[in-house]
Amino acid sequence: MWPLPPLGFISIKDGNFNRLTVDLTEAAVVREVFTRYAEESIGLRLLAKMLNERGLRTRKGTLFSQTSTSKILRNELYLGRRTWGKRHHKLNRQTGKHKTIATPDATLVDDCPELAIIDNDLWDRVQKRLGQRGHLGFSHFRGKVSPLTGLIHCGVCGNVCFSKRLGFGGLSACDGVIDSGI
Repeated sequence: MWPLPPLGFISIKDGNFNRLTVDLTEAAVVREVFTRYAEESIGLRLLAKMLNERGLRTRKGTLFSQTSTSKILRNELYLGRRTWGKRHHKLNRQTGKHKTIATPDATLVDDCPELAIIDNDLWDRVQKRLGQRGHLGFSHFRGKVSPLTGLIHCGVCGNVCFSKRLGFGGLSACDGVIDSGI
């Protein structure tokens, strides 16, 4: 089914297939992430920091980041809904890069209430809050590449550093350090 199931789930061998089931310990963490985001004035970066300070790690064994907490809060599987075909990747043969293309008309949905970790009300409140939050993203800075990009490595985690605009100033930093709140 999945190479690595999302946080809150485990994959159990069932004959020739793997079956997804809820991991009750991790499900409590997922519920807490959704609840704190919906009810408190806490952002994605602070959620990641909270998880990291508790010694929790992603399925890949890495620190939680703003991106990984966002993926948790947007994953419909926590609502008991499996989806396929929401997007596909198209290769640009000139640049060699893949472009992600949304395909809402081709989306398949399978409702699996036995996999639901959160309820519809909590899901709706989180999605509403996510939709209200603005963020510049990389497109805001497209075409403005620092001459040092790719040459400086983080002394904490070893990732490549690059310029990010935070607040009113610029900063050369590692995404891992910025996103995980270290």
